[in-house]
Amino acid sequence: MRQRRSKVVKRSQSRPTLTESGSFPVVGRHEPQPGVDYPQDEADLDEMFPAEVDVHRYLERIRYPRGFACAACGDRATPWRSGTGLLACSACRHPAPLRAGTLFQKSPIPMRQWLRGLWMLTASETSVAATDFAQRLGVDEAEARRLLGHVRAAMSRADAPPLEGHVYVATSRLAREEGRPNASSPLIAMAVDVEMAHRPRVRLRQLERVTSREIQRFVVDAVAPCSKVVTAPWRGFSLLTDSGYEHEVRDRPPSKTTGAQGDLGPGDVWALLRRWVWWSDADFERDLQPALDEFTFRFNRRHYRPGQLFYRLMRVVTEVDEDGTTSAPPHCAAS
Repeated sequence: MRQRRSKVVKRSQSRPTLTESGSFPVVGRHEPQPGVDYPQDEADLDEMFPAEVDVHRYLERIRYPRGFACAACGDRATPWRSGTGLLACSACRHPAPLRAGTLFQKSPIPMRQWLRGLWMLTASETSVAATDFAQRLGVDEAEARRLLGHVRAAMSRADAPPLEGHVYVATSRLAREEGRPNASSPLIAMAVDVEMAHRPRVRLRQLERVTSREIQRFVVDAVAPCSKVVTAPWRGFSLLTDSGYEHEVRDRPPSKTTGAQGDLGPGDVWALLRRWVWWSDADFERDLQPALDEFTFRFNRRHYRPGQLFYRLMRVVTEVDEDGTTSAPPHCAAS
């Protein structure tokens, strides 16, 4: 009798595929989905995360968007999980705590309270007061103010990609209340995309004093090389050409380029910033730069819905890049 030959499985077929490995199905898409990657409102937040274990699964999705991979041996099989958010490789038992290296590391605050606090930050149209944040997290006001500083510092890291193209750079003093600033008012450096009138991006920094070197450092950190920097006629901007920028001097700030509804010029951005600081509870002596970081994060993503903003903030506080890769620095075209 003729024997049936067993089917030979190729080595490449025996390996787990990306969609089969890890602790959840990996979907080949780039756009986050509401109800899966982020809640759409606070009621949806409670429905998505009824228990701590649901938050742990969510952190696992964010930290391992392509499926779990052991940092020690590279194994991609479904990891062992504890009820406290600890993962361990099923092959070599290497531990992988989900909170390690994140804003939540060593925090005694339950993750469900953390998510409710971060949702309040992203859903609010104004700056959240430390007293309200403390009530949401269940901590005292001093601790809430400290944690708010860490969150706002994470927000500043979210805006790491520099501005490009035509960028307007200016400095001004910020009054503590409505009216004209004086010599004691804080100094602020601002960089705004000139070409992106409908969706401009901004960078802000508090300065100790306005000098050529301080302006140069700010522009190098905020603006991509080879961009055109537009400034007012002041000799302190003269060092910008030494840093590889094309420098254009204008007597007046660049105006709106298209006149379409929703367009914003540098003056409009400055007016929004002043109102933001006036409405916030920021201490000008201690909390001004964190408040500027929060304004920058919100302004650069003002077209996001609260859920999308919450998702982006979660990726930032867990230190995961948008696409998992880093881009090479731009090079100037040969003239």
